[in-house]
Amino acid sequence: MAGAMCPVVAMARDHDMQWLVVAIRGTLSFKDILTDMACKSVPFLEGQAHEGFVVATERLVKELRAKLPDEVARYPGYRVVLCGHSMGAAIAAMAAAVLRAEDDWAAG
Repeated sequence: MAGAMCPVVAMARDHDMQWLVVAIRGTLSFKDILTDMACKSVPFLEGQAHEGFVVATERLVKELRAKLPDEVARYPGYRVVLCGHSMGAAIAAMAAAVLRAEDDWAAG
């Protein structure tokens, strides 16, 4: 993903901890600032959230749904860990909430 409201993401396997890690970068580029500036409150799950973060979360979740189920199946017993800094932490928390609410493979 690249551009405004498209978070920069790194995915890794930690075999020692048995984690599938998704790390989301915080604000760094001008495109990230545009995501930060889209700050109108919009519906999100059962409440409201920052519009730029909601759009970025939706795009990230789409990417994760394409990749993580296969990883979870390939590495049974591994935990999916989403993390980030600043804007990335918000998007990580929001993506985790969406996945846990809507995807069986992420519910546990």
